[in-house]
Amino acid sequence: MAEITVHLLRHAHSSHAIPGERDHHRGLDERGHAEVEAIRLRLLRQPVGIVRIRCSTARRARLTLESLLPVLGEVPLRYDDHLYAAGLEAYEAACVADGAASPVLVVGHNPTIASFVARYALQEGDAFRTGIKPATWITLRLGVDPGGRLGPGRLVTLIAPT
Repeated sequence: MAEITVHLLRHAHSSHAIPGERDHHRGLDERGHAEVEAIRLRLLRQPVGIVRIRCSTARRARLTLESLLPVLGEVPLRYDDHLYAAGLEAYEAACVADGAASPVLVVGHNPTIASFVARYALQEGDAFRTGIKPATWITLRLGVDPGGRLGPGRLVTLIAPT
C-alpha cells in the first residue's frame, strides 16, 4: 500500500453570524486573524512542501488559507463546496483526487476534520472524537490502496493554537 501525506487545517476562529447572515459567509474575528498569523510564522520556520490544496468555499476557510498562500507557494488550488457540508466522504475524495498527489492540504471544518482523524489515525484517533480547535494543523501519513481508497495511518504533527 502506498502512503500519502495529508495536512488538515481547521479554519481559524470565526466571527459570530450577524442576524440574516448565512453561516457560509462568516469571516474571521480578531482572534482568528491572530491564529492565522501564528500558523504563517510556523510555516515560515518549518516549510511543509504542499503540492496541492483543497479548500472549503466557506468564507472563514478561504480567509484562513488566503493568508497562508504566500508561505505555501504557488500550487494547484481548488475550492470545493463539498468540504463545507458533505461530510467525511468529501474529505476522503479531496485526499485522493489528482492521483493522490502528496502532500495535500485540506482546509475545512469541524466536526468533519475530527471525524477524519478519528477514523484514520489509529493510535491517536480517539483523542479527536470531541473535536478540534480552530486553526489546528494536523499532519497524517495514510495508506492508499491501488484503487485510490484511503487506509489507516498515523498522526505525524499536531499544531494547536495557544
